[in-house]
Amino acid sequence: MPIKFDPLRDVGRAQDFTREGVIASGELLRPELLKTIGDTLGGLNSIGALRSGGTKVALDDISRDFTDRFGNIASRATLGALNTGVSAGGLRLQDRRQNFEEEEAKRRRKAALLSSIGSVVGAGVGFAVAGPAGASVGSQVL
Repeated sequence: MPIKFDPLRDVGRAQDFTREGVIASGELLRPELLKTIGDTLGGLNSIGALRSGGTKVALDDISRDFTDRFGNIASRATLGALNTGVSAGGLRLQDRRQNFEEEEAKRRRKAALLSSIGSVVGAGVGFAVAGPAGASVGSQVL
């Protein structure tokens, strides 16, 4: 049964590695997010608007901004992992193709060598049987 080539075989592994980077990026955004929330709540408190509808709007804006930033990081990482996985599969396919070509070249060299040996043996047998004229005929028979 022939081995099927799956170009997406390495994508899952690449995504696993990338997931760690996305989580780390989220952790790097955390201090900035907390500072932004603190600054916003502090500013609203200083003007006495902490209980107003402005708090919800401000926090929604912050949430949307950081969600968009984190989503962009995750999106780029996912596409990068897909490209990395497919590229790894392509390299594996190139290796398989190269191995096939090397084996095919070996097979052709062996066939050529066996043909040459057969011609020499045939010429020797022809010479032994019929002299010099038999040698040329014997090399073509085998």
